[in-house]
Amino acid sequence: MEFSEKIKENIRQNNGWLQVINVDDGRVVNSLETSDNVQALYSMSDLVNIKSGDFQSSYKYKYWMLNENLMTLYGYPSTSEQLLDEVGNEEVLSSSSFQEKLQKQEGWYLIYNETGDVEDRYNDPQNISKGVVFSDKTPVSNNDYDIATTHLSDNKILVLGVPSESLHTAKSLDNELGVSVLVNLGILLLCVIISLVLLSYYHARRWGIPIIYMLDWIENLANNQLEKPLDLYRTNKRGKIRFPRVFSTIHESLGTLTHKLQENKRHNEKLIQMREDWIAGLSHDLKTPLSSMVGYAVLLKSPNYEWSASEIQTIGNSLHSKGTYIQSLIEDLSLTYRLKYDSLPLQKENLEVASLLKEIIIEFLNHPDYSSYNVEFSDETENPIIFPMDAKWFKRIIGNLLANAVKHNETTTKIMVKLYSEKKEFHISVEDNGVGMDEVTVENLFTKYYRGTSTTINQEGSGLGLAITKQLVEAHNGKIEVISKKGVGTRIKLTFSLLVS
Repeated sequence: MEFSEKIKENIRQNNGWLQVINVDDGRVVNSLETSDNVQALYSMSDLVNIKSGDFQSSYKYKYWMLNENLMTLYGYPSTSEQLLDEVGNEEVLSSSSFQEKLQKQEGWYLIYNETGDVEDRYNDPQNISKGVVFSDKTPVSNNDYDIATTHLSDNKILVLGVPSESLHTAKSLDNELGVSVLVNLGILLLCVIISLVLLSYYHARRWGIPIIYMLDWIENLANNQLEKPLDLYRTNKRGKIRFPRVFSTIHESLGTLTHKLQENKRHNEKLIQMREDWIAGLSHDLKTPLSSMVGYAVLLKSPNYEWSASEIQTIGNSLHSKGTYIQSLIEDLSLTYRLKYDSLPLQKENLEVASLLKEIIIEFLNHPDYSSYNVEFSDETENPIIFPMDAKWFKRIIGNLLANAVKHNETTTKIMVKLYSEKKEFHISVEDNGVGMDEVTVENLFTKYYRGTSTTINQEGSGLGLAITKQLVEAHNGKIEVISKKGVGTRIKLTFSLLVS
């Protein structure tokens, strides 16, 4: 039989000893830390007294059965017996050195005379009773006291007691546990506070900063500051805010919205500038003929001059021309607003497209200003195309495109009008091999108030002609697109769906 290291360590720490006894013959078969005053052989009576608690010894002891043949006996020192060994007579009891030692041990003693009355006492507890003092059981009184007794002279009995080791251990353990609990609770509370602070900091950076950043962004947009807020909330070394996935869509939407608003702002500023330029140009265009008309009116009302018939006719023609020009400017402005708000009623009827195009081209070439231009028509369709349209405004569409082609080109320019179809659509293209346009002009060709940058002609006109053309094409459920290259020529294509009833 061998003892584990843990058992050995516990025995040494408690100044105890351990024996394994064969109950059949009382022989000690193994022991640990036993001194010379510990029995090495036990009688049957000793074993019975050990089990009943009546075994007399200077040690306190505990036992347990390993099996039916082997008993383990654990003994540990009795403080009261050790103190009692120091007492030789009553003079020792009353000495200051012994009482000081007893005081340190929180011990006490009582001396009883032969009648059972207390003759002398020292530091005895108030709740001690004779039942406890003279109990024949060891230990006594729920292990509160380690008590030893001896006979003095004159039939006196000395009872000496100290708090039992179990009581001291319990008190010490209570104190240690109390301190440990308080310390651990403090540590736990501190850990909880630190964890909450760190967790709050983490969530503030992970969730709070992106939210604040986006709120600042929205506030900027609300205040017409079409840009991201200053990057004051950097969360990594690269200086960028990391947006959790739940915010990524919102972040992207804000970016798209900001970009769109910036584009709209630039477009509006550009449109406002063009409108201001248009108003200035239109004012000039109106002022020039009006000045002539006012001048002629002043001359006509003068009584100091007799006008000949030819002079009056010349003045009348000039007034009519300039009045017509002013009227056309006003009509263009009115028309574009009527088209914008869908207040222009179209009188649509099913017409044969090729025939209408031929008629428009003939009328265009019969105009004295355009008769010198080379305009050709090509019908590339296999079958006649019937399409619902308003003849008046459709003529305006083609007329505007032809007028634009001759207005910006020389008389030697070749202009081709083509009609062709594919799938469920038909197309009308107006092509020329003239001077062409740059990208800026192409981009703004159908923009209101834009007059282009050609230097071959003066910039008279409302600046609404092609914008009106686009609106009229869309009113016929069509599309218009332009392809042009500087020095090569221009091609404007109209597309209409044959499925439109």
